[in-house]
Parts: sequence; C-alpha cells; structure tokens
Amino acid sequence: MKRMLALLLLCILPLAACSVSQPPRELGTTAEYGGCTAAIQSAEFLSDYEGSPAVRVTIDFRNDNPDPYYLLESFAIHAFQDGKEIDYVSLNDPSPAAQNTLTAVSDGKSLVCAMVFALRSDSPVTLELSTPTADAELLARQTFTRE
Repeated sequence: MKRMLALLLLCILPLAACSVSQPPRELGTTAEYGGCTAAIQSAEFLSDYEGSPAVRVTIDFRNDNPDPYYLLESFAIHAFQDGKEIDYVSLNDPSPAAQNTLTAVSDGKSLVCAMVFALRSDSPVTLELSTPTADAELLARQTFTRE
C-alpha cells in the first residue's frame, strides 16, 4: 500500500508542478482580437462643448476580415481616473477621427478613430481595450498625464 501511494505521488507531483499559474502577460498598447487590431496612439487634454475638462484619445483601428467591423463592436474601450471609470462624452467633434468610430472597416484597411471622455480631476487617465465579450479580457492599456 505504501508503495502504491509513493508511486501515485511520483506521478502526481510532476503534473502539479506543470499546473502552476503563469505570470500575467505584459500588456502593451496594441490589442488584437477576432482579426481586428486597435493601437492606442495618443491623448489630447481639452474642454468639452460645455467647457468642462475632457480628454480625446486616438486609436488606430485595423480590420483584416473581409466583413466590415466597427471599432466599438470589435473592442470594449474604457477610461479610468483615480481607479474609477470615467464617462464617454459626445463632444460634437467634427474631426474625421471622431467620426470614424462610426465607420465600418474591412479587407485590411485601417483608420484613425477618436473618443472623448469627461475628466474628474487633473490626475492621469488610463485607457483600456478589452475583448467585447462577457469576460472582457484586458488586451491593452496606456496611461496619459497632462503636461
């Protein structure tokens, strides 16, 4: 019986060592999911149409699928300040980049998109790109500070 137990342990221990969790992967500023790529480019601190502080983040969106996709259906995009999510706001921004979030892209084409978020304070802003799924796997992150 002892021999069987020792043999069983010899078989199980190597398997247990293999199941040790891997360290979290390093997050970059580019997210890839479902044949689409979103690369966080820059941030511009500005005021919204009411004069309140805001930040416009720019994302380069590419779709390598033959079917058209939009940035906002391909990735979940969230911004945070002081550990709390900040709201996406409509700035009435006439720039092409702001309009591109509503433009479908396909066949390996890409375009620059922009989103504006209302600020709570002067603290840094962290932008996160996740999968558009229930588990929202975090794919990319970048933090911006006012200069």
